[in-house]
Amino acid sequence: PPLPPHFLKKKSGGGGGGYGLGAGGGGGAGLGLAAGGGGGGWGAGLGFGAGGGGGAGFGFGGGDLSATANEKATMQNLNDRLASYLDQVRVLEMSNADLELRIKEYLGGKTAPSSRDNLSYELSRICKIMYCFPNIQDVTRVNGGLYLSIDNAKLAASSVEADIAGLKRLLDELTLARSDLEIRIEGLREDIIYHKKNHEEEMAAMRTQMSGNVNVQVAAAPGEDLNRILSEIREQYETLVAKNQRELDKETLAKEVAASAADLNTSKSEVTEIRRTLQSLEIELQSQQTMVDALEGTLSETELRYSVKLGTMQVNITGIERQLQDIKAEIERKDQEYRMLLDIKTRLEMEIAEYRRLLDGEIGGGNASSTSTGPTRTVKVKTIVEEVVDGKVVSSSSTTE
Repeated sequence: PPLPPHFLKKKSGGGGGGYGLGAGGGGGAGLGLAAGGGGGGWGAGLGFGAGGGGGAGFGFGGGDLSATANEKATMQNLNDRLASYLDQVRVLEMSNADLELRIKEYLGGKTAPSSRDNLSYELSRICKIMYCFPNIQDVTRVNGGLYLSIDNAKLAASSVEADIAGLKRLLDELTLARSDLEIRIEGLREDIIYHKKNHEEEMAAMRTQMSGNVNVQVAAAPGEDLNRILSEIREQYETLVAKNQRELDKETLAKEVAASAADLNTSKSEVTEIRRTLQSLEIELQSQQTMVDALEGTLSETELRYSVKLGTMQVNITGIERQLQDIKAEIERKDQEYRMLLDIKTRLEMEIAEYRRLLDGEIGGGNASSTSTGPTRTVKVKTIVEEVVDGKVVSSSSTTE
């Protein structure tokens, strides 16, 4: 039977088959991570296929550490790509099952030929093995795609770890800033207490001074009621000063407390958001690591299974080639024996024809001279037939006429 066309013709890759990377190919695989100053985003995708294209991915982004407005659209795109990826996985599993079925049919359908001379049977077996080569090449391309996906997943995991380290550094800086703000608040409170104490001391000194002046004036003008007037003035002044001081203290303290509280709330919200982002990144890192482990396990299992099958097929091919060589050698030997026997037969036929011619001539001559009384001659023809194999006489027979 003729060889399969795909074995005689070199296959060329295109947009419809095999394994491809990027857009416009038969399959797609990619992983990426990006981060900016005011916000960051990262995404990852994985895809492979045989005779088609597929891909899956997910994405997350933030601007000023807040969720973006197109989160729903991103999730919808994620679901669509994940569904496409699962479809491609099912197609690949079906192709793999078909390949295994063909290999089982080939291994189970092997039957010994009725005769070693049946060369067409051996050639058909070789053709069946040749038909399996393209599927093995497809599996090799898929394995290459899995290697590429694992490398991309490792790169994505490294980028996520780098982002986590950066967020941890930012969290440490915010913690230091919060501690600094708390220290400043304590310092402002101490300043307020110090100013209050100084104000009370100044007020006490002024009271003492005014009391001394009143005594002098009383001594100078004892007839006037200066104590009452000074007491009223002092009370009004103290009341006004205390009121102004209380208002000033309240206003200053309120401003400081409001500013500190606002800064503290901002820092707390930033720390909370960073912790939430850090947890999300850690979860995603674990997911990526699990995916990498699963892909490595699948790749190892696939390589082991197909290496065993390929080794078995190689042994079968070697045995068939050896049998084919033996058959060719036997055919050549048979052909040589046939030629030798044909040559012997031709020579024997020539000798027999010559003997018959001589015998016919002798018989004719005897009839013409039957009336003579001369001496008679008897001719005996002895035919010897020998069977020669590899230059050795196997059997010999002779007949006499």
